[in-house]
Amino acid sequence: MISSLNQSSDQAWLILLKAYSSPDTSAVERNAARAIFLSGNSRAIIIQSHLVQDPSWWLALSLVEYLTVEESVPLLPQLIHRYLNCRLGDLLEARDLILRLPQEILVADIERLCNSYLANNTDDQDWLDLLNLYEAIDPALVRRLAHKAKENASEEIRLLGVEFTAEDKERERPGQY
Repeated sequence: MISSLNQSSDQAWLILLKAYSSPDTSAVERNAARAIFLSGNSRAIIIQSHLVQDPSWWLALSLVEYLTVEESVPLLPQLIHRYLNCRLGDLLEARDLILRLPQEILVADIERLCNSYLANNTDDQDWLDLLNLYEAIDPALVRRLAHKAKENASEEIRLLGVEFTAEDKERERPGQY
């Protein structure tokens, strides 16, 4: 039975992908294909499997918003990957999907999940993106990451750490404009 569920979910995914990839498909046909896919039991698993390596990750990312919060929580590692490996519009979509998750889960898990991205990362844009994401989640998170950035070997990343630390100190001063 599970095999037939996965097979029907896989078939629904292929139909959905074809509908979104073909310029001849109408909006009504796309919406119908999306509704059929989203009604399947394995939708979160299928989306998760396509979020990272698959060339159709863009479609999987656009479908996460239709999942429940409970279905979205296990996708956090893939959403972080997409967040750090996207163009601006998709980056913002991934960011919004991450911020939709419960704050207590984000605070508990995001540092651990992002440490592997940051371990040998000298891309200041990745650090900036994560500092901005952490800032939207929790002040203590951004503070810790800013201090970690200040200790980085890259001068650009160290400057980001200094900048975010200074901004943090500015926010702490009441009555300042």
